[in-house]
Amino acid sequence: MQLWLSHGPAVARQHWINQGGITRRMHLMCYLTEGRVDPLEGDLICQLDEDDLMKCEVPDGC
Repeated sequence: MQLWLSHGPAVARQHWINQGGITRRMHLMCYLTEGRVDPLEGDLICQLDEDDLMKCEVPDGC
């Protein structure tokens, strides 16, 4: 929570991913691989390039 307060949500999100957290796109990709979701429908909920668009650097020491 301290990281979110001091550096904002984008840095906190990237830290979560670096620690093994799973993003919305990662969840969607699992469903797409299993054939449970239509790619066009899934892209309406979560853009398939969302992780690339939201990627940022995490400051050292976090």
